[in-house]
Amino acid sequence: YQQILSDAPGDVDALIYLSAWNRFLKQSAESEKYLAMLKEIDPLQAEKLTRFFKAIDDAAAIKISDSLSAAQLEQIRADGNTPAIVTLGYALNPDGTMNEVLIQRLEKTLEVAKQLPDSLIIVTGGVPQNGKTEGKLMADWLVSKGVDGKRIYQENYARSTVENALYSRYGLAKHRVKDAVIISSGSHVRRAEAIFTIAGWQTGPHDIRFTTVAALDKPLKDLQTMGRPELQGIYRDGLKALGLWSFRSPPLEER
Repeated sequence: YQQILSDAPGDVDALIYLSAWNRFLKQSAESEKYLAMLKEIDPLQAEKLTRFFKAIDDAAAIKISDSLSAAQLEQIRADGNTPAIVTLGYALNPDGTMNEVLIQRLEKTLEVAKQLPDSLIIVTGGVPQNGKTEGKLMADWLVSKGVDGKRIYQENYARSTVENALYSRYGLAKHRVKDAVIISSGSHVRRAEAIFTIAGWQTGPHDIRFTTVAALDKPLKDLQTMGRPELQGIYRDGLKALGLWSFRSPPLEER
């Protein structure tokens, strides 16, 4: 990207990438340098990037919890609108059965669904295995546990966290949701909240208050400290949600 700037000093995408990458590396002066250059060329994009950085900082500061607190439940119930539970899928086994990680997320979903009996439940995941998708199997599992199928909105196309957020927006917008509880594994919920927040900026739905509940894939105390790979994933997928893919070739896009 530095080479791009040497040939095209006003390339907005390159400036965004370089500012974000240097900020991830904790090289604040370099990050601010590229942000200032961006502001000179495209103030609106600079403002969006500053907002992007705040979303990442907010997600990084989340205290991981495997339950809704009494205060959170009261706040959601007092809102007066239909809340939503958004449960993120996980790759199916080759035979089309659900991985234990996904079942743990569904068990947590069932727990929260009982606490919020009027909530919409969005299940999102569309990587097929043996003719089955995550979304369909998740919905079937919840119905088998007594959840009314009319509460469930299936999203059967998403292949990544970014697409989980982009495609779930339709269900959230259709039902005018203002409070949404994101359920995923503990090491994933920070990234999920950041991506869902960023994904709504351009096309909505706007002003949703997101809360996270973790299905524990590690001891709760170990999840409170965010490692470098997790933070890198938030930056990477956050840029994707803004429409900036570091690598556009599928074998490379997750690097």
